[in-house]
Amino acid sequence: MEIIIRSDATKLGLPHYYTGKPCKHGHLSKRRVKDRVCMDCDLQKKNEKKMYKMTYLRPYTFMTDHCEDIDCMDNKFCLAFSRITSTVLLTDRQVERIKEENVYRGTKESLEAFIDVDVLRSFPEDNESLGSEIEWYEFPVISVEENIDKEHDETVPTPGTEQDDSGE
Repeated sequence: MEIIIRSDATKLGLPHYYTGKPCKHGHLSKRRVKDRVCMDCDLQKKNEKKMYKMTYLRPYTFMTDHCEDIDCMDNKFCLAFSRITSTVLLTDRQVERIKEENVYRGTKESLEAFIDVDVLRSFPEDNESLGSEIEWYEFPVISVEENIDKEHDETVPTPGTEQDDSGE
């Protein structure tokens, strides 16, 4: 990497500069002109997991009578959501994405900590009334905020340790 000092990078309108010297954490990386932050340190910080309080909607399915007719044996397949609040470990990047889209997306394995992923797959595939709004590995998030409760700082929470806010 070519050495370019901060003042020269500023004059040239470059977003980064490189001194060839390690940062205080030992990284030999570019630094941001605007705040002198080492790019490797910044990346590590963004990938570090922190505790957040997340309120989301957990999907569940149920069957109900098709109609009021006592002789009718048809059932209606329904999807509903219960409001859940959990303490979860997330990276800053995950939180940024959740706040932008109000949706948590992940792999089957990551979602299993929050919801029963088979619920969404149990819907009939030809049901067009759902539209294309629900994808296989996502669920709606109402809010996510950093958990500053000092009492829980020493324990690493398990995703899915939640409180059901629906009153059920």
